[in-house]
Amino acid sequence: MAVITQQYIDAIHQYEGGLSADPKDTAAAAHPSPCGKDSKGNPYHTNKGVTYSTFKSLASSLGYTADCATFLAMPDDVWIKIFKHGYWNPIQLDGVKSNGVAYLLADFSWGSGAGYVPPFLKKFLSTNYNITAADTTSQIKALNNLTAKDEQGVIQKISDARLSSLKTMKDKKGNSLFATYGTGWTNRLNGLTDLATSMVGKIKGELKQDLSSGAYNAVAKTYRFTKQHWIGISLIGVAVTGLTVALVIYFSKVKK
Repeated sequence: MAVITQQYIDAIHQYEGGLSADPKDTAAAAHPSPCGKDSKGNPYHTNKGVTYSTFKSLASSLGYTADCATFLAMPDDVWIKIFKHGYWNPIQLDGVKSNGVAYLLADFSWGSGAGYVPPFLKKFLSTNYNITAADTTSQIKALNNLTAKDEQGVIQKISDARLSSLKTMKDKKGNSLFATYGTGWTNRLNGLTDLATSMVGKIKGELKQDLSSGAYNAVAKTYRFTKQHWIGISLIGVAVTGLTVALVIYFSKVKK
C-alpha cells in the first residue's frame, strides 16, 4: 500500500517554499495570520503550503500549539501531521496500492481540498474507464484494479485530467487563476508526475513508514546524516572491524 516517503515530502517542500503573504492567493489571504507581514505590508497567511486557518483549526485534534512561533517555524513533525491527517487520510490513500497514484491524488487534495477529490475521481473513472464509483471506497478499489493492469497509464491519465481541471479554475470574480499561476502549477504537476512514474511497480522511497508518527524527525535526521556521510561511516566500520580482528589475534597468541 502507498506510503509517504521522504522523496515525496522533499518534492512538496520544493514547490511550496516557505512563508507566503501573496494577496493574489485570495482564499488564504482572506484568513491572515497575526504572525507578521512581508516587506510590502501584507500579512503572512501560509507557510510551507499550510494556510494559517488550516494550521489553527487542526491544532487541537493533532496535539500541537497554534501559536505564531510554531506557525513561523512549521516544524517537520507538525507539517506531516497536518498533511497526513488533513489531506491524505480523508481520501483513504493508505488503501491505494500505487504510490504514484496516491501522490498525485494527495497533491490534488493538498491544493484544492480533500472534498474535491471524490467528485474528480467519479468523473475520471466514468470518462476514462466507463466505471461508476460514487464513493471513495469504491473509487480506491477501482483504481487498484486498474493500476494492477496498467499503473503508468493510470498515472498519466490522472495527471492529464488534473491539468485540465486546473485550467478551468477561476477566482470569485470569474478571472482565470491558471493565467496567473498556470506556469507554476504545470511545472509542479509535471515534476510530481515524473516522480510518480519513477515509482511504477515498486516502492522507491527511503522511509517506508507512517511519517505522521513522532519518530519521524529522528529517522529523517538519521537518514540524511547517513546519506551525507556514508563514506566516513563506512571507513569507521572497516576500521572497527579491523581492530576487532587484530585484538582477537593478539589475545589468541597471549593465551598460547
